[in-house]
Amino acid sequence: MAKKPFNVTITGINTTKIFLVSKKKNIDSEIGKGLKAAGDLLKKEIEGSIDGRKSETRSVDTGEFLGSIKSVADNKKAVVSSSVKQSAFMEYGSSRGIKERRHFRNSLARKKSDIIKAIKKEIK
Repeated sequence: MAKKPFNVTITGINTTKIFLVSKKKNIDSEIGKGLKAAGDLLKKEIEGSIDGRKSETRSVDTGEFLGSIKSVADNKKAVVSSSVKQSAFMEYGSSRGIKERRHFRNSLARKKSDIIKAIKKEIK
């Protein structure tokens, strides 16, 4: 008995491609929202640290350092930073007697699980 050829026809490829492309755009947007929320959360924690509301030594004199903390996010990363040059001395200390205060590193350590939750919350 001769075997008949076996054929499989898959339809809907174009519809599937359109669906997957739209999902990627939604996911990118959701990741961006999550990274923004995470960056804002870390920024607030760092500001609390600088202002003396956390365990680190307070670092407010003129308010320039406290007011310089910025959070910028896109769909790939969130960056929380300070543009004032004394921020590096406050974080790491200096050879001129400034003791390290670890505002950024300690804040990140305290908020790591909350940052992950903030990102996951936005990705549906």
